[in-house]
Amino acid sequence: MTTSLADSISQKQQSRLSLLLGSQTFWVFIAVILACIFLSFATDAFAFQMQQILQQITFIEEQIELLDSEIRSIVPAVGMLTPD
Repeated sequence: MTTSLADSISQKQQSRLSLLLGSQTFWVFIAVILACIFLSFATDAFAFQMQQILQQITFIEEQIELLDSEIRSIVPAVGMLTPD
């Protein structure tokens, strides 16, 4: 009895793990899971950066308002004309 290479390969049994790891669907599923995990962290980091930028803008606006009020109080004291 002669066995060919094709017969030997067809007789080889694969374990469930090797079938799972050899499946393209499994790896696509893993990629989707990893993408969801990454995006959840990336979204939080982006939201934190946006919050920091908005706080800085608010701080700068407050400083400009204080500076503007100080300038308005100094200008009449030195006798300069203020625009209407």
